Amino acid sequence: MTDELGRALRDLAQDAAHRHDTGGGLPTARLGDRVRRARRTRRAVVGAGSVMVVGALVLGGAQLRAPRPGPVPASSPTAASPSPSPSVSASPEPAAAVLPAGDPSAPYGACGSLVTAAPAHPFDARFSAEVHLESTEVAAGQPLAVSTWVEPTADGPLAAVVPAAGPRLLVARDGVVVAITGVHGDADLGWGGRVLGSDHAETFIGDVELAVCDDGEPGVTAGWALPAGRYAVVASATVGDLGDDESALDGPDGVSADLTAEGGVLLSVTSEPVTVTITGTAERPAATSEQALDLAAGSPVPTCGGPGPTGPTSAVGLGVSVGPVDVAPVQVGQEAEVGATARLRYDGPGVLHAGLDLRINYWVVRDGVVVGTTWVPTDGATTTLSIGSGSGTDLPAGPFVLTSCDEWGIATTDPLPAGTYTVYPGVWLLDGLRVWTPGGWFAATPGGEQVVFGEPFEVSVG
Repeated sequence: MTDELGRALRDLAQDAAHRHDTGGGLPTARLGDRVRRARRTRRAVVGAGSVMVVGALVLGGAQLRAPRPGPVPASSPTAASPSPSPSVSASPEPAAAVLPAGDPSAPYGACGSLVTAAPAHPFDARFSAEVHLESTEVAAGQPLAVSTWVEPTADGPLAAVVPAAGPRLLVARDGVVVAITGVHGDADLGWGGRVLGSDHAETFIGDVELAVCDDGEPGVTAGWALPAGRYAVVASATVGDLGDDESALDGPDGVSADLTAEGGVLLSVTSEPVTVTITGTAERPAATSEQALDLAAGSPVPTCGGPGPTGPTSAVGLGVSVGPVDVAPVQVGQEAEVGATARLRYDGPGVLHAGLDLRINYWVVRDGVVVGTTWVPTDGATTTLSIGSGSGTDLPAGPFVLTSCDEWGIATTDPLPAGTYTVYPGVWLLDGLRVWTPGGWFAATPGGEQVVFGEPFEVSVG
């Protein structure tokens, strides 16, 4: 290791806990950046590389691993008592969780592997990954709400895929991988996520179980909840690069499981780590319940001059809430401050895949008729979302100007005149909503573009 590299690793270990965006839901600044990318040329991003990831992951705890239990001393009979019949007793349960000790020979990403191990595939600066925790502290045994995404960092044509179940999450302590989970557990959905162009991302949201992984060594309490302590979490994914011909993704059967047979190249993408602190004690992760399958679609996109929508609505279990809302009166052309939190949540089973605009738009109604909106459909502002049962994320909810709409139902720049309006917050969904359960894939009916609406609220314009 060079002196420069050693210093870099030490610097990363010292300040990694302060370098990462935290707070509820997806970072709104990042979402705003995605929306703005539809209207400007995106800057190139320099790949972080494995050294940065390794250096920060090493901080995942300082000598915090629980000791392995020692041997149990055998009991000997007393001289005054007859010898009992020989019997075999089960080994006592350990008093605390025992983590993998670390195996330098284990491949990257395996249970017990070192964070310094080299990935199986090369890195490529044209792709990046990020991971965001809804909270940086979680009670032992409770799920951790995670959002992670993979996106291209370069402009120009691009045909690439990521696993439909999203990246794997590696949890490290003392530089050793001690827990491994998918954003959607152990679901293997094959190649399904698409990374197209410089303005499209694959976003994965789920509540993940933090349990000790199984490295095959005796004494490790595989399946137990991770004990209290400080851990580093990193998202690691394989990207299938199919070149710059986007038609490679348009085959009737999708992308083959053997992507390399189609001329694809496998690449590694790894996020910078974020830190989570586990508190308290629990032996096993909390159990979860499965929801019923509901394939009912959402509401059609409102048309300007047509009847107003109803709310709240949902699509295959995906809904949105905004509130509580208390908007002060505004003048014509003045921004209305919503002053509330918007949240997107999936209450269906399994995993929902949906193309959508990951922000709140507003549809404005007066006397039961749609007269305005903030909605401007742009492919560059959309993402493909993969969200697990019971999971959700916060979304940016304003402020906004009440503007009119055109014959296509799209926002104009013309402010609405004075009056009292009913405003419906909603999330725009593209065609292709699908739900995965262990029983297979199910499509929403009917298909087509649609909107899920939250509770409406009133705005007075003076």
